[in-house]
Amino acid sequence: MIWTGLLIGIIFGVILQRGRICFNSAFRDVLIFKDNYLMKLAALAIALQSITLLLFAQMGVIKLAPMPLNWIANIVGGYIFGLGMVLAGGCASGVTYRIGEGMTTSWLAGLIFGLTAQATSSGLFSNWMKWLGKLNVTVKPNSSVYASKVGPTLATIFNVNPWIVTLIVAALLIWYAFGTKTSQRETKLNWIWAAVLIAILHP
Repeated sequence: MIWTGLLIGIIFGVILQRGRICFNSAFRDVLIFKDNYLMKLAALAIALQSITLLLFAQMGVIKLAPMPLNWIANIVGGYIFGLGMVLAGGCASGVTYRIGEGMTTSWLAGLIFGLTAQATSSGLFSNWMKWLGKLNVTVKPNSSVYASKVGPTLATIFNVNPWIVTLIVAALLIWYAFGTKTSQRETKLNWIWAAVLIAILHP
């Protein structure tokens, strides 16, 4: 199991590095530089992953377990995480491959990320996390593809088959990926192939 995780981690890191993939940069580049290269990559990857995840769940290989909704944790945590991405110069994926490239700021960001993760799971912030957990919102699943207790999704909110939501969202994302003009960028791995490989490796 350890060797499997190590192998997948290495392959995933190579894909990130060759494609220069950073999901924080995907949003930043669109808003600031009007560059949609990484956003299109992310859109295609999410579309493919949505379909493959639901397909595996439909086949009984896995159970979908969306995280509970927690307004305070989502808003405060999202702000802190976003602030950290700005200060670190990238998200977890971007920081990860830059660590492999030897960037010292990414090494520091990775160290702090690990220490903070440990603090929230079993350290300094664990009691606070347990208290926040009491505010979690869960719903009863409306399909056998879900686990017994899940966070709300569009499918459970509107009480429709998960395939309806998945196919509509995936179609919109694929339309965006292939139906809009692509910004030019020199990478060793094309954005389409990078998205497909991510979807295969990390369904």
